[in-house]
Amino acid sequence: MADCDSEMQQQQLSEQPTSLIQTSDNKKIGRILLVDDDVCFLRIAAQILADEYGFEVQTAESVDIALQKIEKQPFDAIVSDYNMPQKTGL
Repeated sequence: MADCDSEMQQQQLSEQPTSLIQTSDNKKIGRILLVDDDVCFLRIAAQILADEYGFEVQTAESVDIALQKIEKQPFDAIVSDYNMPQKTGL
């Protein structure tokens, strides 16, 4: 497994930070659930989305964990890997 911290240091952002994203009906997307079996990717993506864009981010390493989190609290958006062990991100 690659070192997450060194991967994070190599990550470059090409866009300027923005405020929370607004949908077409003027609702703000603030709470995001990231689902991926790659723990390093989750750490990097969550940190960038929180630090650079101001999102409140939670992560899940499997579909089952994601479903448990969804039952406990609402999310404005869910970003999921498609190819994961046991179940797809769909």
